[in-house]
Amino acid sequence: GGGYLVTKIFRRELFNDPVVRMQKNMAALEDLEIFIYMFLRAESISTVKEVFYYYCDTEGSNTKTMALDRYYDAVYRAMKGTYDKCHGMTSYENCKQAIEYMLTTVYSFGVNRCLYDQIAKYGADIKKVNKYFENVGDKEKGLLSELARLKAEVISGDYAQNAEVKNRIAPLDIAIMRGADALLKN
Repeated sequence: GGGYLVTKIFRRELFNDPVVRMQKNMAALEDLEIFIYMFLRAESISTVKEVFYYYCDTEGSNTKTMALDRYYDAVYRAMKGTYDKCHGMTSYENCKQAIEYMLTTVYSFGVNRCLYDQIAKYGADIKKVNKYFENVGDKEKGLLSELARLKAEVISGDYAQNAEVKNRIAPLDIAIMRGADALLKN
């Protein structure tokens, strides 16, 4: 499962006609836009029940220890790249809720990373979301505002309008994303 290229098998021509490649120098999420693009281009999709891939969750891995700037860059580029590459495709509208769920998940990753110190300090609690934003640093607030601006461009509607988002993303994370979205109004 999941949206990872490494767990999928593709026909070579999907990568070569036209030529499609991942963005260079992304620290994480580098396969998201290609995964969604390939999903939208595929004429058929099948599953294989055998396990051919073993995921190793390594303590101290790049995605767990990544500096704010590098992680933010990866989140921003993954969201923008996915939207730019895919939103004009004819199949996009039919898959919009699922794609926007994935983009919302990535947005949540970025917002939570920017607020990491505040969440660690005050604890993960929906009642403390306002505190996260009241006490966040200027650099993080700037990154959150940029991310919220991009989110407004690439994700339509409210979180409650997307059944995938509503059913699969925790209320705390939705409250945190709403807090980031509100930075555009201030």
